[in-house]
Amino acid sequence: MKLFLLLFFLLPLTFINANAQSPEFSFNINIEQKSRACGPFFVVINIIDLGIEQRNVPKKNTYDNDSTTYDWNSLPAGSLDTVNFDKGFHSDFEYLFQYSNQKMLFNKVVRIDIIKDSPIETDTMTIAFPVTQKAFITKFNLINLPYIHGYFEPGAFIEYNYINEKEAIATINNFNWKYDSSKERKLFLK
Repeated sequence: MKLFLLLFFLLPLTFINANAQSPEFSFNINIEQKSRACGPFFVVINIIDLGIEQRNVPKKNTYDNDSTTYDWNSLPAGSLDTVNFDKGFHSDFEYLFQYSNQKMLFNKVVRIDIIKDSPIETDTMTIAFPVTQKAFITKFNLINLPYIHGYFEPGAFIEYNYINEKEAIATINNFNWKYDSSKERKLFLK
């Protein structure tokens, strides 16, 4: 009898939540072959929420492929010194890192610190960029990434390809990873 009552109450809930989903993001980071001699590495991913919302854009539905209306170049210095709402840490990362979570990253800032942890020296490569395209599921691919000490903002070189109305894959193409301290903005550094 108890089993019957349990099924009687749980079965309708199964059908109600069958289409329920959460937004999701994931990162695939792969260090290129010739940079692997620098390792091993570990990664810290910070997602920074500045409270930026779409303004003057009518919302159609959750799955819209909207672009940001915010001018990221006008961000005041120091505005990213805020509390992070998510931090991903993976200590045994060597050359391939995968991380995912259930949040939407639209109009938020991603900061990836790839830290070389060798017995000789510790060094960091920082990559920071705003997420300017809206997708319910966003996959960030940094494949064959060269490890170069320094701070990089490849936002203009991120290409978003939509697989369907809900899912986008963001890849960094044609970005010059050569470190140039004279062009370093350090806007996203704390």
